[in-house]
Amino acid sequence: MLGFARRAGALAVGTGATIGALEKGKAVLLLVSQDASPRTWEKINAQRGEIPLVRYGRKEELGKEIGWSGDVAVLAVTQAHFAQNILRLTERKGLGE
Repeated sequence: MLGFARRAGALAVGTGATIGALEKGKAVLLLVSQDASPRTWEKINAQRGEIPLVRYGRKEELGKEIGWSGDVAVLAVTQAHFAQNILRLTERKGLGE
């Protein structure tokens, strides 16, 4: 599902892009890797408000899920229908916060 969201332009990838999406009110779901740095976690958590957040795998796994060549610590989903489907899938696996 994350790969589809990326191809549809419905993801903000990386800390800077995710914070930008939060500030613009575009983020509807956040995914943060389990091994994101404490500083990254603090930045994202401080700005997220009521936006749902999922802790998902390691940076390497999150990068692979979106078809990225490198590690990804954090991303924001910016379209509601992708966020709803991702939340449904992660809740089945017990990953939601």
